[in-house]
Amino acid sequence: MRNQAGCMLYWAEGSKEISSTIRFCNSDANMVCLSLGFLTEILQIEKKDIIVTFHCYIDCQTVAEIEHYWLN
Repeated sequence: MRNQAGCMLYWAEGSKEISSTIRFCNSDANMVCLSLGFLTEILQIEKKDIIVTFHCYIDCQTVAEIEHYWLN
């Protein structure tokens, strides 16, 4: 099931540019977790090879609040 869900999430939310990277853009924590599970469990990508970046809009929350949410 995770295999199909991971493919569908990438199809819907992933970057389609040709490169050696996988890009996934979504702010739903459950989707991010599912995508990370797909990368590590199905595609066998090691966690040390995954880079996570965030683009934050700080007009609603501070950077500290955003970091606290995602680190938890």
